[in-house]
Amino acid sequence: MYQKPLLQYPTKELLDKFGKGSHKPGSGSAAAFQGMIAAQLIHTVIALTNQDKYKANYEKALPELLKQDNDITKRIYPSLENLFQKDAVLFDKVIVLREKRDKETDLELKLQLNKQALEALKPATEILIEIGDRCADIADYAVFVFDNAFKSAKGDSGVALSGAVAALGGCLSIIDLNLSSFGCEDWTTTIREKAESLRTDYNNLAAEARNRMESFTLATQKKSFNIAKEELNSRKWEDINLSIASIEGIAEQVGNLLWDFRKLIWEKDTPSWKHEVLKPEIVIENILGYQFGYAALGNHEEDGSSFQIAGQIDKRKKVVVISNVLNAEVRNFTAAHELGHALLHREVGVLHRDRPLDGSNSYTRDIKEIQANKFASCFLMPAKAVTNVFYQLFSMNKFVISQDSLFSLGESSVIKFKARYRNLRSVSRFIAKFQGKTYQPIHKIFRVSVEAMAIRLEELDLVQY
Repeated sequence: MYQKPLLQYPTKELLDKFGKGSHKPGSGSAAAFQGMIAAQLIHTVIALTNQDKYKANYEKALPELLKQDNDITKRIYPSLENLFQKDAVLFDKVIVLREKRDKETDLELKLQLNKQALEALKPATEILIEIGDRCADIADYAVFVFDNAFKSAKGDSGVALSGAVAALGGCLSIIDLNLSSFGCEDWTTTIREKAESLRTDYNNLAAEARNRMESFTLATQKKSFNIAKEELNSRKWEDINLSIASIEGIAEQVGNLLWDFRKLIWEKDTPSWKHEVLKPEIVIENILGYQFGYAALGNHEEDGSSFQIAGQIDKRKKVVVISNVLNAEVRNFTAAHELGHALLHREVGVLHRDRPLDGSNSYTRDIKEIQANKFASCFLMPAKAVTNVFYQLFSMNKFVISQDSLFSLGESSVIKFKARYRNLRSVSRFIAKFQGKTYQPIHKIFRVSVEAMAIRLEELDLVQY
């Protein structure tokens, strides 16, 4: 078959043999080869763990690790080496017989060759049970190694675990395929029972592998999350000249942080949609470390007038309080406004708002209040999220008054519609609060007022008059 054993070929030549479109070496040999790589990776991790400078940290697990390493070295790896070569030889016999069968024109000889090919397929299937058993052993050891061996080599043990499980799954796929060529007989029943036992091992080990990969990913995410939180707490945006685009970019960055790390922030009931994570109180309390709450804030006296206080922030004490007598949409926008102050402005005393905020307020000329309002609008209604939801609700990229667009919204006449809605803002309000049979209004989805959403729809050029 070959001039020398497969494993004696240089790596490049061996890989070329796998990729040349031939059946030899085939998928069984590939599974064995994958198992050998996993075994060697485990051997590496255990060797690192046993180094003099590290072994004291792993003294409890080291005896078991060395026992596993000895089993891999003396039993598992040599067995896989043998199976790697043997699978290529056995399956080659099957293919040669099948090729002769397909070329044979004599029906009786054709049937004989088919029977011989099926008989040859039996040992070629049985060897897959052996390869699968060895890979299951490796995966089982890899679980222990991942949990207990040299921590800085978790990448190696993770690859070993994933690779061994994948090799086992590959063996099962080939076994299932081969068994489809046989009828009901004692041999088939025996192999199927062994395969089902391996399948149980595979399912358990795959779950173990998935749990460890998720824990590995979670640890990496936690580190990235902490870096992102440090940036938000760096005060680098305080009291600098920011353009509208810059404020929108900051708001988008905060929203993306909530979305990217939602599984860390919401361990249970993780939000499924981007707009569901846009909660200013989460950023204020969980990321910036402020105390956040709702309370009756009373009124504020200024220039002979009295106004209801909507919210206040004390950056020195790191406290944000929102009035509990406001409706939900105003509370939400006010909280986002205070978040804007927390990120963008340097204050040492208490900042308070003298009027409730819903995103439509334009009475102030104070640049800090304008910036905080802009931040709140962009944070609560991100451009991409609003645009995506708008399309999902209305099945259009932009609302333009026409017979077709109005018909889809239950309106029958362009003339009558324009008589009721005489300018862009009135049309924007109509779209902002439109409620379909199967969905709530877009302003409700983003938890803002009708007016705030109408303004945002215009800013994003989603409504035309």
